[in-house]
Amino acid sequence: MPEHRTVVLQPRRVEPRKILTVGGLLVALAAWSLWGRTPRAPAVEAVELSGEVQGTFFHIRLAEPSMPTQRLDAVGAAIRQTLDEVNRQMSLWVADSEISRFNRAPAGTTMPVSGGFAVCTRFALDLARGSGGAFDPTIRPLLRLWGFGGPEGPRDDDPSEADQAAARARCGWPRVAIDGATLRKDADGVELDLNAVAQGYSVDAVARRILDLGVTNFFVEIGGEVFVSGRNASGDPWRIGVDEPRPDAMPGEHLAGILHISGCAVATSGGYRNRRPGAGGGAVTHIFDARTGRPSPRERLSVTVVAPDCLTADGLSTTLFILGPDEGLPWLATNHPSAEALFVSMAGDDGPPALRSSPGFLRRTAMTPGR
Repeated sequence: MPEHRTVVLQPRRVEPRKILTVGGLLVALAAWSLWGRTPRAPAVEAVELSGEVQGTFFHIRLAEPSMPTQRLDAVGAAIRQTLDEVNRQMSLWVADSEISRFNRAPAGTTMPVSGGFAVCTRFALDLARGSGGAFDPTIRPLLRLWGFGGPEGPRDDDPSEADQAAARARCGWPRVAIDGATLRKDADGVELDLNAVAQGYSVDAVARRILDLGVTNFFVEIGGEVFVSGRNASGDPWRIGVDEPRPDAMPGEHLAGILHISGCAVATSGGYRNRRPGAGGGAVTHIFDARTGRPSPRERLSVTVVAPDCLTADGLSTTLFILGPDEGLPWLATNHPSAEALFVSMAGDDGPPALRSSPGFLRRTAMTPGR
């Protein structure tokens, strides 16, 4: 009988290491039953493809009738080509990528960029403008100063106020502008960091290539960002588990809920995985509020967004995490009515999580309790 498992959705954790060339896709065939349920469709092969990209990993599952080797090879080649192209455009770990060259360029530089880079930059700048600067794709100097995602590596202390002020002086989304496919910076030292949207864009790009090749039932995940199409191998909607924001728990150990979805994207942002100890015994998360120039204090919060595409879900999950539920839910309803969001928070490790969602989240996801 076909496999029917829950995929646990994790907030992104990009490891600070150079990207390796995607290759050697792992293909496995699986067929299991779950709780003795009768499948709603004939058993199909669950083909899995995985690899490393953008400093993280991708996992793709195809739930189609038996695929000949030639067709499967074509899907694998299309995935590799798509991910390599995104790396060439927006990888901060590739020295000659378009974004790396732009970040090194001096003030006054105008630079033509590829279509995907332009799409991500425009969306990120729109998010910055629409959120009142809470989200900002130019805070890379601050992230690096605090020990996240830079060649300097992690640190176990907090930077001085003077160093923070100097790094913050190099940030500011209005200093970057895009006109069509031409990017411009107005100050030296300004750097773009599209990690909050580029993985979502990558998921969408891979999903489009898979659809173009005639595969309609699939799951694509890159670094915790997901797009699903059609049905799983059992003929049911795909099942996505949302973790409770417990810093010391294993993925999937405590689920706040299970989403049952198809034909949409899901992304989660949280401060409970990618963090480090800070001064005074607190934790420093990797998500920064650009309005204050400091890491968000919301260590035990996660935000899961469901949207028509993963670029939108990815960017919105980070923005909503910064805004918080009181500010974020009304903002979402006004600015992005096609998306839904779930906030999960915990006061400590022992109590149950508190859930707050947009009005249509439960209807859109058919969410059931965790286990």
